[in-house]
Amino acid sequence: EIHESGKLADFGAALSTADAQALQEVLSTLNVTERIEKTLLLLKKELELSKLQSEISKQVEEKISANQRRYMLMEQLKHIKKELGLEKDDKEALTAKFADRIAKLEVPAEARRVIDEELAKLASLEPSSSEFNVTRNYLDWLTQLPWGIYSEENYNLARADRVLSEDHYGLEDIKERITEFIAVGALCGSTQGKILCFVGPPGVGKTSIGKSIARALNREFFRFSVGGLTDVAEIKGHRRTYVGAMPGLIAQ
Repeated sequence: EIHESGKLADFGAALSTADAQALQEVLSTLNVTERIEKTLLLLKKELELSKLQSEISKQVEEKISANQRRYMLMEQLKHIKKELGLEKDDKEALTAKFADRIAKLEVPAEARRVIDEELAKLASLEPSSSEFNVTRNYLDWLTQLPWGIYSEENYNLARADRVLSEDHYGLEDIKERITEFIAVGALCGSTQGKILCFVGPPGVGKTSIGKSIARALNREFFRFSVGGLTDVAEIKGHRRTYVGAMPGLIAQ
């Protein structure tokens, strides 16, 4: 009888998932009663662990089932509202928003063609795709640019000379070069494509001269610092293929 009880203890220990040290301790116990007690302790731990795993699995299944049920109900509600005309889906609402923005802008023909192509592309993409977000961000920037809003340039040389004299004393050579710049703009009808570069230490009036030129031409003045920039893409913008690509400082 004692011999059979020992086999039973060994069999019970073998059924458990205890570590090698605990199993070795059972096998090393020669007293059958003590061996059975140790085996029962291992099996009790196994039972408690099994109950805990069962409870965790049940909670996870209930949570997943609740989330699935909520998702299905939300999808059904969305389709019902769409069928009744009470609500458009996100993609349709987004496309309509961009189209409404474009209708209020005086967009050049070339830019309008690009925007229309991007809108058509957006309508064909799935909202869950990464390309959808890239196209949406691109259209968001395109439709927020101040298309059709221009400053009317003033090429009056007498006014320009007066503004420069009011804002700065001396600097006759610089004023003469600026006057030549404005005179060429008056002859060509535009100052686009022409760049004036002022070089000098801090505090000598480079920025204020730029403000005076803008005031003389009746143009808006914008200033951004390029100190510390090592990548030209930060000024002109990154390609759209880059993750998180943004327009450069000029566009912003």
